[in-house]
This record gives sequence, structure tokens and C-alpha cells, in this order.
Amino acid sequence: MNRQARVPTRNGEAGSLSVLMPLLAVLSLIVIGFGFDGANVLTAKRRGINVAEQAARAGAGQLDLAALRVGDAYRIDPAKARQAAQQYLAQAGYAGQVRLGRDRIGDRVDVTVTWSQRGLFTSFVGVGHYGGTVQASAYSCHGVALEEGC
Repeated sequence: MNRQARVPTRNGEAGSLSVLMPLLAVLSLIVIGFGFDGANVLTAKRRGINVAEQAARAGAGQLDLAALRVGDAYRIDPAKARQAAQQYLAQAGYAGQVRLGRDRIGDRVDVTVTWSQRGLFTSFVGVGHYGGTVQASAYSCHGVALEEGC
């Protein structure tokens, strides 16, 4: 008598996990990829904000020494402030604009920086590049600083 060995099955579900696992693996890689790109975009934007803030501070620190020596108010030297802010942007490797102004608080240096970040995983769905502009301002303060400015 010839007996054939039977493989026991459980209600016809043999191999159902092997179909589900590749789908879950692909889905998890997609979620991780989008999370990775999102984190890189946020980091690039924050880096742009930091560079704009530091460039504005570099410009605001350039005081008009001739005016100080004769006893005038603390003022920013416009040429030196613009040059210091642009030099900081160039050293950091960012493109941006520097504007000087004055408001009720005092002399102000405004810096606008353009940032960009290439998407790694999102380029597969047609979004290969992220970017934008950020702005920061700095004042030249002397004396006691109040809550809302110098």
C-alpha cells in the first residue's frame, strides 16, 4: 500500500502571511522615506533661519564710530553693516538680501535668506525640490532693553 504524506493546513490559510509581509515592508519604507525627507526639509529651513539671524546680528553690530566719538546716538554704519551681513551670508553659502531701516525701536538690519533642499524619497512621486525664503531682523541696542525692543 502506498501512502502519501499529507501536509496539514489550517482552514486554507497556508501562505497568507507571505503575501502580506512584502506589502507591509513597502508601506513602511514609504512612510520612513517621507519622514526622512520631511525632517531634512525642516532642518534646511531652520538652518536658513539661523543664517539669517546671524547675518542680521553681524550687520547690527557695526556701529558708526565717528558719531559715537562726537557724542551722537548709537547708530549703525550702513556701509559696514551691509558689508558684514553680506559677508556672513557668503561665508555660510546662502543667497540673500540685506536691507537697513529705522523704526521706533531704532536702527534695524533685515536679512532675507533663500533656502532649498532636494527631496530624496519624494522625488519618486514628482516632488524633487523644496525651498523658500526666511527673514530675520536685528537691532543695535544700547542701554537697558525693554520687553518690546531696545
